[in-house]
Amino acid sequence: MAESGFGVALSVFDPSNLSDSSNDSEDDFEEDLVAFGDAYRQMFLPADAVPKIVQFVEVTVAAYSDEYFRDNFRLGRHVCYSLIRDFAVSDAYSAHDASHGGAPVKPPEHHILAFLWYAGNKASIRTVAGRFGVSQSCLHAMLTRVMDYLCGIAHTCIKFPDDLDALAADFEQVLWALEL
Repeated sequence: MAESGFGVALSVFDPSNLSDSSNDSEDDFEEDLVAFGDAYRQMFLPADAVPKIVQFVEVTVAAYSDEYFRDNFRLGRHVCYSLIRDFAVSDAYSAHDASHGGAPVKPPEHHILAFLWYAGNKASIRTVAGRFGVSQSCLHAMLTRVMDYLCGIAHTCIKFPDDLDALAADFEQVLWALEL
């Protein structure tokens, strides 16, 4: 297991080597500087960028056949892009800050497709984020926006058939008849 930068810095500093005499050579001092420099870089430099799939939506998804698109996103392409058009003009999409962190705004197509991939496949946020070329926190925000949108339109899309109300009323009358 690799030693942490702090552990390296502590292992380089050995108080038993301290003395008031000039026995310390220039070489020891330079070795200490190199070791502390390495420890500093390990502790304070930014982490390496996480590799992501580049232009997954623009290149790969665009090349999907309609059947393969439906297999992966669980919606037909026509219905999906109708949903994307509606989401693009919704408050859920237009309300988010356009200059978040200086990164360009992800298009509504990425939002909806990422949500459908996450909801329709057994995939973690980490793998979906890598596939769609965004960070995990960005994907979480995208998923939240889409869920807010879907909850907002649910009452217009999800309706129970009217005949179920009549069936429930008939069932209630049958129960009353059995109690008599």
